[in-house]
Amino acid sequence: MSDRIGRLRPAPGGWAEAWAAWLESRSTTWLLLIPSLGALVGAAMAAGLGASWHEALAWALVGMLVFMVPSAYAALNAARAHSLITDAHSLADLRALSYHEFEEQVAEVFRRKGCVAALTQREADGGADIILRRSGERQLVQCKQARWSIPVKEVRAFYGVLAAEKVRHGYFVTTSDFTPEAVRFGGSVGMELIRGRRLLRNLEALRDSPEV
Repeated sequence: MSDRIGRLRPAPGGWAEAWAAWLESRSTTWLLLIPSLGALVGAAMAAGLGASWHEALAWALVGMLVFMVPSAYAALNAARAHSLITDAHSLADLRALSYHEFEEQVAEVFRRKGCVAALTQREADGGADIILRRSGERQLVQCKQARWSIPVKEVRAFYGVLAAEKVRHGYFVTTSDFTPEAVRFGGSVGMELIRGRRLLRNLEALRDSPEV
């Protein structure tokens, strides 16, 4: 494991997905306001160039279309998140997901709790799968699909990642459980360990919420 600080990076498009997820959580007014803002920006640019009225109209339409992209992306993101949340009813369902789907599902749980979440680059995730931003603080999440209890050595290894990245708070999420030694170590360093049963309860609560 490299000790280079700050090696973790979001996957390509990761922050775009996170931003779209944030946008999806806003009211419909936001989705309508953004294309309108694009139209105003386009019209303002046309005015600055001294364009005619029909050219200004064309610029406004282009601006509206460009600014509609985040809204469309948010709608697609919402549909995908809805599917990941509603289709998981058991630990077997969680384990049947691809690793990317499972990580995205966990990221969505944190997003619904008010975090900005982005998956890390797969080729060099450094032991962390999700980067969180909560109230300006950077936090990390490791996800592990397993049928066995996570041993203390894996929790220690993730703590090493947190220390190398100078991150104070970390979450280890699994579809199984943790050994007693892992639980004791996680508690001693302030790491939050999320068992599969707890994750299922979180997903159930999200399904019961009005926005799902």
